[in-house]
Amino acid sequence: HTAEEGELAVRAARKNNCVVTMGTQRRSWPAIMEGIEKLRAGELGRLHYARTWYNNRRTSIGRGKQVAPPAWLNYELWQGPAPTRPYKDNLLHYNWHWHWHWGNGELGNNGVHALDVARWGMGVDFPIRVSSGAARFRYEDDQETPDTQLVTYEFPKCIISWEGLSWSPLGFDQTMFGVSFHGEEGSMVIDGNGYRSYDMRN
Repeated sequence: HTAEEGELAVRAARKNNCVVTMGTQRRSWPAIMEGIEKLRAGELGRLHYARTWYNNRRTSIGRGKQVAPPAWLNYELWQGPAPTRPYKDNLLHYNWHWHWHWGNGELGNNGVHALDVARWGMGVDFPIRVSSGAARFRYEDDQETPDTQLVTYEFPKCIISWEGLSWSPLGFDQTMFGVSFHGEEGSMVIDGNGYRSYDMRN
């Protein structure tokens, strides 16, 4: 849920001699690994900008009713360390993402996967400044997190941006998910099928 919780998980793993994995979904894809190797080898020259995006046409989650949790669900365990809240019939299995109490919206749901690839390709760790503009426009329902968001991550020598629209499926380069890298010698687009490189004349 937060960067601090990630650090706590790493500390606990080291203390107990365990391995913790974070499933950001793209690190083991052979084509993406190949593309990142080319970026890191300088195929595009110095990189200054990476764009990431996730677009989808999600439906409304409606207005949930407070009911007893299903018999098969250990609701206390499911909530984890979050303070107890009454169970509503529109939380499971997916819509908890759109409630600040348990989730962090599309940025934490799908944005992290694209941002991980961007940081990997750009060779950066922590930004020096982050700015975000976000709102909910599409539905009047129980969703609390934004359905429209633009985030800019500034690093000492580059910028990474993320765009999330959970109500409009058309993303950059006509894909719902992707990362584009822009360097002094060309660009690269990574999507669900692999990567494509372009020179400065596209």
